[in-house]
Amino acid sequence: MPNGAPLSPKRLDISDAARADIRGAIGYLAREAGNEVAARFLEHIDAELIKLADLGHGGVSREWISTGLRLHVIGQYCVYFRLTESATRIVRVLHGAQDVNAVSFD
Repeated sequence: MPNGAPLSPKRLDISDAARADIRGAIGYLAREAGNEVAARFLEHIDAELIKLADLGHGGVSREWISTGLRLHVIGQYCVYFRLTESATRIVRVLHGAQDVNAVSFD
């Protein structure tokens, strides 16, 4: 964990890859379950990511995948993130059935 105040609220920083993951999930849900379900998912994931940043710590270490990587589960989705002194950086948002060995976390 970084130096400073690791338990303090942090700025939410979402990577381009994580944004693309979320857009992909929304598109899939819209096609398979309808726009209302996709909109509820977006609202839920948005609120959960804000809570994660406000918490300022948390998740489970995933060092075996990549240095500093942590995991927080939201429903069927795995949020991979890193903490800095001032930010919670969302790296990827993947469905739990995805093979993480085939994914880049840089």
